[in-house]
Amino acid sequence: MEKTHLLSKLTPPTYSLSFDRTRLFVKIEHSLEQPVTWISGPAGAGKTTLVLSYLKHKEISPLWFQIDESDSDLSSFFYHLGLLAQQHAPEQPTLAQLTPEYLHGIPVFARNFARDFYNRLPPGSVLIFDNFQDAGADNPLDSLLPIILADIPSTVRVVILSRSVPPDDLTPMLTSGVLQTLNWQHLQFTEEEIDGLIRLRNTTQPFSKTEIANLHQSTQGWAASLVLMLERPFDKELPLISEGRSKETIFEFYANDLFQLASDEVKSFLLKTAVLQNIDIDVAEKLTDNKNSKNILDDMAQRNYFTIKRFGSSANFQYHPLFREFLLTQAMHLLGKDQLTETQSKAAEILLNQGDVTHAAELLRQAGDWDGLLALILQHAQSILDKGHFSTLRNWITSLPKKMQMHNSWLYYWQGTIEITINPIAAINYFQNAYRLAQRQNDPLTQVLSWCGAINAYAYSWGEVKTLDKWIADLEPILAITQQIADPTIQEQVDYAAYLALMYRQPQHVKMKEYEEKVWDIVLHGDNFQTRIQAASQLLFYLTWWSGDFDKAEILVQTMQPIMEHPDAPPLVKLTWHSMLSSYYGSVFKADECEKNILMGIALSDKTGIYIWKPWLYLKGCFLNLQKGNTKESAYYLEHLYRAMRPEDLLNQAIYYHFQAWYHLHVNNIDGVRENVTIARKLAGDAGNTIVEIFIDAGYAKYLFLTGEIANAMKLVHTIRKKSLNIGAKTMTFLSYVPEADYYLTSDDQQSCLRLLPDLFNITKTYSAIWWRDQEFSGFCALALENDIASEYVKEIIARHKLRPPVDFNNDTWPYPVKIYTLGQFRILIDNEAVKSSGKVQKKPLELIKTLIAFGGRDVRDALVAEALWPDAEGDAAYDCLRTTVKRVRKLLNEKEAIGFSDGKLGLNPEYCWVDIWAFEHMLSTTDPADMQLDKAFKLYHGNFLDGEPDNYPVLSTRERLRQKFTNTIRQMGINLEKECRWQQAIDIYQLGLQVDDLVEIFYQGLMHCYYQLGLNTELKKVYQHCHQLLDNKLGVAPSSETNNLYQQLTSSRAK
Repeated sequence: MEKTHLLSKLTPPTYSLSFDRTRLFVKIEHSLEQPVTWISGPAGAGKTTLVLSYLKHKEISPLWFQIDESDSDLSSFFYHLGLLAQQHAPEQPTLAQLTPEYLHGIPVFARNFARDFYNRLPPGSVLIFDNFQDAGADNPLDSLLPIILADIPSTVRVVILSRSVPPDDLTPMLTSGVLQTLNWQHLQFTEEEIDGLIRLRNTTQPFSKTEIANLHQSTQGWAASLVLMLERPFDKELPLISEGRSKETIFEFYANDLFQLASDEVKSFLLKTAVLQNIDIDVAEKLTDNKNSKNILDDMAQRNYFTIKRFGSSANFQYHPLFREFLLTQAMHLLGKDQLTETQSKAAEILLNQGDVTHAAELLRQAGDWDGLLALILQHAQSILDKGHFSTLRNWITSLPKKMQMHNSWLYYWQGTIEITINPIAAINYFQNAYRLAQRQNDPLTQVLSWCGAINAYAYSWGEVKTLDKWIADLEPILAITQQIADPTIQEQVDYAAYLALMYRQPQHVKMKEYEEKVWDIVLHGDNFQTRIQAASQLLFYLTWWSGDFDKAEILVQTMQPIMEHPDAPPLVKLTWHSMLSSYYGSVFKADECEKNILMGIALSDKTGIYIWKPWLYLKGCFLNLQKGNTKESAYYLEHLYRAMRPEDLLNQAIYYHFQAWYHLHVNNIDGVRENVTIARKLAGDAGNTIVEIFIDAGYAKYLFLTGEIANAMKLVHTIRKKSLNIGAKTMTFLSYVPEADYYLTSDDQQSCLRLLPDLFNITKTYSAIWWRDQEFSGFCALALENDIASEYVKEIIARHKLRPPVDFNNDTWPYPVKIYTLGQFRILIDNEAVKSSGKVQKKPLELIKTLIAFGGRDVRDALVAEALWPDAEGDAAYDCLRTTVKRVRKLLNEKEAIGFSDGKLGLNPEYCWVDIWAFEHMLSTTDPADMQLDKAFKLYHGNFLDGEPDNYPVLSTRERLRQKFTNTIRQMGINLEKECRWQQAIDIYQLGLQVDDLVEIFYQGLMHCYYQLGLNTELKKVYQHCHQLLDNKLGVAPSSETNNLYQQLTSSRAK
């Protein structure tokens, strides 16, 4: 019964007689001033008795933890230590168990566990670890002790009892004095203490000082031999320990003398019960068929005859290790091997019936009862794994004969289950052996579970997936078997495994969509919480990086959020969630949210020791920073990703080298690009994951374009596009357009680039691209906006990446944070929302903006602006007003960087502010009027500069300058058209000019000449009359002599 084991493990023993060794009490008292005391000495030195007597003397109730061989499995050690904490703090949540996700970070887990454990203990607690040596020769606890003992609070003390001295790992604690020791020299009984022990035991035979001295010499103060000597006839010769005999030999000598004095009933009882590590009365009676079991054990304990008694719900006993070893030797000699084996098997059966699986298994191993052990494993493997005792189960399986291991499919299955998160490659082999064996043995359940296990192991490994093809080939037979089994839980496992197999290896499979829907159902309604979490993370990965269904991805995130962010969610769930969110936010490029989840995930990983998601988090950190062009941060994540990868992680390695190539692209090292992308392609090919191959090939195509291998690059991008479309991978299809579009853009082939942009921006609403560089996507986005291609989506890309427009781009279709219109009516738009210009509060900031633009808007001397706005101010008053007003402008524009003020100069920042006259003048200066490409510039000229605003020197000067530029450009375009006899186009140009400024006589002159050439005399007259009337009405003047002369010349010529 497990409670019997717990009673003996977590309950201190009791002794009916114990001698108070006040000499050592003083030493213990002193040692307990420090956090840790280590008491070492040979078996039978009285370590446990000493500590118990001290604690009883001080009226301290200890917390007891008896180490045994089960603690060589660290998960068992922490599990039982957690039960001890729960006994003393039942209201607290259960302490974490050492489950597989922690196995790569055991030191971190141990540190966190120890801190949490100590914090639950009441003040004044003394924790005893007894028999520390029993964890085994290769005790994994040795290396963890510095961690477990590092953070003991001042209100708690730890005492360790062991046959061994402290391990070397504790040397720093010894040196610093944090660890105090009592050793064998301290524990040896003095003559005075021997005399006290004799008196305590009420020995009828008096001992003289000489006899006590002889007893001290012969036993060397060893407690075990003292007890035995005091039980034997006094007239027998006392053998000396120092006469070449070990303590164990002397113990056997004395114990045998006393054993021979026992009755046959007691001898038989002792020999049979010696097989039990912990002796429960009920178990002892069933094993020995002796109803007198309780009396025998009580008598042994009362006499302190190497029998320890513990009290709980029922009495429980243990033989001292030395005594038990002696009895087992006697049992082999007196009972014989066969009867001893029979006794061990019988004891195992009794313990198993009472629920003590662990000790039953150990007895079956000792007995070599392999059939019994096999049956136990098959029946209890899952419950053992549920407790996290993976090493225990592994040891049981590997202790079976090889032939037995090789002929049982379930044993292979359980070995695969043990290794799946620790060594997934090994797990695949185990599951494969289980699967083949189950097929031959016609074991459908093992066959199905092994099929699922193998595919899950592939997903854990992130390694080679080509061999998934053979597992996928068996999908239909597996589905048929699953239908016969008719278990919903098994069906859920099969559906999830099928989805993984198809996603990683055959995303083009006809059943891919079907299994995507099945996995959605698992996520939403599945019975197994762990499977739901795993399925959600894999589904999100598929939706973002495979299919590009970002709307579905958003729904998935919203669906899982209440589950994943629950306060009681375990660390692995929280880590999975941070990894999922980093993937999702990275794919839609919500950079701040992505970075936040990367950093939170890494911090939680470091805090908990769960490293399973760490490579992925580093990978996302690389991706995010490479997209942002942060080479320093990218290098940091690349270095940590390299350290976190395992050699067998082919996919991680392929992506790592791919990102290295991307990094070298950013730093303009083309040789580094070539070297790393070549390695990445080789690794991706070896792995056989279609999506990762496409992913990396898109980067390679970029490299080919950069190095002038245009034909090969074109061939590759079209191959990528065809593959992506074939498997429905919209994200990858998007990537196939990026390098080709970039090539056309950088080659000034805008028409070819325009041909691709609708596909590039309409395939899927992704916001990320491999080998992204801001200057490239700025060009794509500018061209798309100019041609109204997916404008809202493109603006969202610009906003999320905080892209700046290309240097020569001046179109207001770009979503500048601030847009300022001055040609015609003055307007300011902030994020496309108009700013109201009325009100006294904003009057001066708006005047500053207008004046600044009138002076050119950039690099304007502050004195010039101050004089224009505050001409009557004295001293530094104008400058002070200017500084204050600049602050108000920044607040008004909602952007600190929108206006610069330093080194005596003011200016609007062109990265944040778009000004119409800048765009207008740029277009006029970069376009030849003969090219007839000035429509966009004319559309900006809605009227004169700051029309209707109060006139002052800079405004009037700029207004006239811009008006003259506009007029001259219209006139020059008209003249060019007239030279080519394109009269109607010239008419359109002149009319366009008049729509903006109807007082420009040269436009009327051009119109009259065009109508004359077309023979439209009536229209010619109307133009002149209209010009005459407007000039008279608005300015009170007549047309100029040039206009009148032209009119007279044209009309007279027409009349002739």
